[in-house]
Amino acid sequence: MPWLQIEAIGAQSHAAASREQMAYWLDGLKVNLPQMVELLVDNAMNPAFHSWEVNDVLTKMGDDIKEAGQNPHHVLIESMHKVAFQGPLGMPLVCPEGQLGLLNGDICAEFVAGNYTAPRIVLGASGVSQAVLQAVAEPLLGSLPAAPASALPPSVY
Repeated sequence: MPWLQIEAIGAQSHAAASREQMAYWLDGLKVNLPQMVELLVDNAMNPAFHSWEVNDVLTKMGDDIKEAGQNPHHVLIESMHKVAFQGPLGMPLVCPEGQLGLLNGDICAEFVAGNYTAPRIVLGASGVSQAVLQAVAEPLLGSLPAAPASALPPSVY
């Protein structure tokens, strides 16, 4: 299990998402940089979307969506984006509740394959030189497929 490997080297894993980016990062010791980069790249690029796990997450998402719909701050921010932007930034941050049933592991895998591509990924590290990071990352990311530019029109404010 990936989390066991992360714990074995004394690192902590984190993830965050917003309208314009998804971020995955590990906190750990510099001496473990090669293992951390390998784990990070493997987990981001080769996720396992087990049906039972996806179903559990979709159930939790449904609960979270209902709760967010009762949060005035969330409703205000979502409404402002919908009114302020035409295009992708005007779309909801999370999947509408009525469309959760359309999601499954195959769709998630298609998303990763179509979006986690060479021109759309940035790898960074703190406390190590670029040359060291590049030497560690090149074998892991050097063959990453390039994807054509997004077919979505730019957002208009």
